[in-house]
Amino acid sequence: MADSANPPYPPYPPFPPYPPYPPVVVMVPCCCCRCGAAPGVAGTTQPVTTTQAGTTTQPGGTTQPGGTTQGNTFDSIAITVVPTLNDDSDNGLGGLAAGIGGINVLGGDSAVTATLFQAGSSITPFQTMSLKTNAQPAWTSSAPQTLTVSLTTPVTSSSLGSVTIALIPGTELPNSLVIQSIQVVLSNSSGTPAPLMLLNRSGTPLQNLTGNHPSATLPL
Repeated sequence: MADSANPPYPPYPPFPPYPPYPPVVVMVPCCCCRCGAAPGVAGTTQPVTTTQAGTTTQPGGTTQPGGTTQGNTFDSIAITVVPTLNDDSDNGLGGLAAGIGGINVLGGDSAVTATLFQAGSSITPFQTMSLKTNAQPAWTSSAPQTLTVSLTTPVTSSSLGSVTIALIPGTELPNSLVIQSIQVVLSNSSGTPAPLMLLNRSGTPLQNLTGNHPSATLPL
């Protein structure tokens, strides 16, 4: 029989459920065979370079449109012509004048030009330069005549295909040009890359330019 003075205790409320445990994350090093990163360096990626259409990239060089890398281009050219004597009648040896340091081999009022052509083209000139104007002094025997100029557009080692040396005869004798040797050298004003010789030819003579045969084209 229940004791009315001591009622029974109420039942305990149920315990709330425990929250679920968080998932266990296991860190696994990236494998180089999956993503190309070095073993043990998770998430390592190589830098991505975006280039313009038609460009190429090479280590150590800045690219330009069209695939020309500045680090491999040349912006200057040096052309050296060594004239010599010839005893043919066109040179007018009877009228040769003694110049400073030797015998004149080209009169003062004659002019000489050099025209560069790109590889694969012999019609449209790339650049024309004056080796000698008709206002400059006469050329003397065996004295190298060198002209160094800046190129209108930088070129690579394979951009140029040929050079044409042309004589514009004057009236002062001799008014023909006998060439013993020619050198053509590319360079860069920054010093890199190193100068590159495109042409180094000589002969006995190499070329004889006259009023009837005023020009000669040589491959580079």
